[in-house]
Amino acid sequence: MKSTLENGEKTYAVGLKKRSEDFENCITRSKGVAALTSDKVNRRS
Repeated sequence: MKSTLENGEKTYAVGLKKRSEDFENCITRSKGVAALTSDKVNRRS
């Protein structure tokens, strides 16, 4: 039973790490979009 719990926790942890990395990558990509968007807004002012 202990090894089953440990394996389940490892699987969950690996998935959580992957989702966290995907989220960080999304934020990084969004910064570029936000900079472009704010640049366009500033030009209209």
